[in-house]
Amino acid sequence: MIIRVFRPTIHPGKQREFEAFLRDTAVPLMSQRSALVAQHVVKPRDPSSTEYVYVTVWEDVESIRAFAGERWQQAVITPNEEHRCVAGTNTAATTPDGRVRSLASSLG
Repeated sequence: MIIRVFRPTIHPGKQREFEAFLRDTAVPLMSQRSALVAQHVVKPRDPSSTEYVYVTVWEDVESIRAFAGERWQQAVITPNEEHRCVAGTNTAATTPDGRVRSLASSLG
């Protein structure tokens, strides 16, 4: 398995819109991916923070590559998401022996 942690930073004031997008679009869409084992969305506890956490667990690297492409280790904010997201970081991890290690990438 491979764990992918996406940490988007949302524009201030866009948190409710982003949460609605996750609830109504992203989570249901991702749920249709057969190789997706689990997904978790975490909102910040600190009300002044706009950084969210979106964790996906995949069967293997090939599965996540089929979803995200060859640059699956990089965080991507598409042009249609730029009005909600300022930036994001992506961390993905696994090793042949099953222990987790970190590979980080970020966008600005």
